[in-house]
Amino acid sequence: MKRSFFVSIEGNKHEVSVTNIKGAEYSVLVNGKEVKAILSSKEVKRAGFGSSSLVKKSGEILSPYAGLITKVFFKEGDLVTEGDLICTIEAMKMENQVTAPSSGKIYELQAVEGAEVKKGTQICKIG
Repeated sequence: MKRSFFVSIEGNKHEVSVTNIKGAEYSVLVNGKEVKAILSSKEVKRAGFGSSSLVKKSGEILSPYAGLITKVFFKEGDLVTEGDLICTIEAMKMENQVTAPSSGKIYELQAVEGAEVKKGTQICKIG
């Protein structure tokens, strides 16, 4: 699974991508340059890997952060593939991506561009 983030450092925007290789070993790309890293469980959770707060067994996708929904990429009834970008949430001046954990149809879409969300707020369901 790959997670991408945009971070702003001293006014400069940087893209950071994290991909799980195996176990605690990850590949981290910063502006396209690869670095191998061993991440702690806290860092793994912060990056969104294995986060239990993002997906419930019912197919419900929850906001992993409190923030502002800046973009919604699908509408009610659309089909998504695992890894598709569902929406972006700006939290603490970082743009975070919420991706589909599985393939299926979007229903009960609650995400609205420009809306403030709390951590744990339903984004949508996939089934």
